[in-house]
Amino acid sequence: MLLCSRAAGQSFSLVALNFTDQDQTVLLPFPLAGDYLEELHGERNQTGLAANEERWVTIPSNYGCIWTHGVAP
Repeated sequence: MLLCSRAAGQSFSLVALNFTDQDQTVLLPFPLAGDYLEELHGERNQTGLAANEERWVTIPSNYGCIWTHGVAP
C-alpha cells in the first residue's frame, strides 16, 4: 500500500495505491475538515469529516483511490 498527498492552492489530494492481489482495508487520516470527492469513480466519497479524522476505506486490488478536498462535486 502506498499513501501520498499533494496540495495545490486551495485543493488537497490524498492518494492510496494498492499493488497487491487482494483488496486492502486501511485506516486513513484525512487532515482537513469537510468533504473529500473520490476522483476516479466518485463511489467512495468521504463527507462530513472533522480535521484529522480517520476512516476505514477499502482500496481495490491492483488499483487505487484519489480523494480531493476543496473541489466542487
